Amino acid sequence: DEFIMEKVQNFIKYIKSNDLLLEKGVEFIPSLLLYGLPGCGKSELAKYIASELELPLVTARLDSLISSYLGSTSKNLRELFNYANSRPCILFLDEFDAIAKLRDDQNELGELKRIVVSLLQNIDMLDKQTILLAATNHQHLLDPAIWRRFTYKIEIIKPNQLIVSKMIKSFINFDIDNKMLQLYANSCTSLSGAEIKEICNEINRQMVLQDKKILNKTMLLNELSKIHLQDIIENPIEDKIKYLKQHYDKLYTYRDLSKIFGVSTGYISKIINQGGKNE
Repeated sequence: DEFIMEKVQNFIKYIKSNDLLLEKGVEFIPSLLLYGLPGCGKSELAKYIASELELPLVTARLDSLISSYLGSTSKNLRELFNYANSRPCILFLDEFDAIAKLRDDQNELGELKRIVVSLLQNIDMLDKQTILLAATNHQHLLDPAIWRRFTYKIEIIKPNQLIVSKMIKSFINFDIDNKMLQLYANSCTSLSGAEIKEICNEINRQMVLQDKKILNKTMLLNELSKIHLQDIIENPIEDKIKYLKQHYDKLYTYRDLSKIFGVSTGYISKIINQGGKNE
């Protein structure tokens, strides 16, 4: 939302003004922790920041650095941070909670506790010209000392309708009229940014393969229904029709459902009425 983007823009502005801040004796450590639900755009935001700063983004999934061999994980961390220090870049630590866990968790091995200490040391020795970004879906697992290493901390929430509309216009490669855009945005407010991008990418593919220039309502609803029905994808058609009418009554008309599932509107009506639901 606007509050999140304001904080991100401030972070970018401070980095661009870092020399001036140092000249005035104002300390600014260029570090940002992004946290929140999966699929809400933390990785996309990291790419956006890298693009705005015109710096390469060095992405490392910390869960992939964990080794079963004693001491190897700390060595992997050291090599990663040495690489980041060797050139101007943005170091993006994804799945940050894989290592940065609470050190007083009694269920964790002593080696993992030492890895957290190693991570803290590497962060502290990071070149001040290297920008550090990190992302986690489980902020409650982070050690308090980890939190203190980040100047900025931003919770990424599911996008509101305005942001959804902007995302759709950004992801869709074809013209989309305002009425269709509003329909799309209204139906996607419960979805994550990753899910919205997934739908847009599939629509782009279908538009190219079907040689279409204008996005029609049937194609849009067909892709939306795949997301709406993902929890009951193996269920019979009748269950799916009832589910869509029960949860998204204003979005899917009888005619829309008829086109999506390839059955008559009369059959749709029969299924809905048997379920005690009338349009």
